[in-house]
Amino acid sequence: MFAPIVARFLSYGINPSPESRAYMTAVRTHPLVDDWYQKAAQEPAEWRQSRFEDIA
Repeated sequence: MFAPIVARFLSYGINPSPESRAYMTAVRTHPLVDDWYQKAAQEPAEWRQSRFEDIA
């Protein structure tokens, strides 16, 4: 796994094994990944494309 896959697992609410959960936590809390999440949260709302992000 790597950061984009961890992000997908987190957003889909997948319940992995304890070992995988520990790895996912380590990846998600890595400073570079945390910075990626923070910068994504600051993107302008008009950049959102609901046809891709609001699939529920």
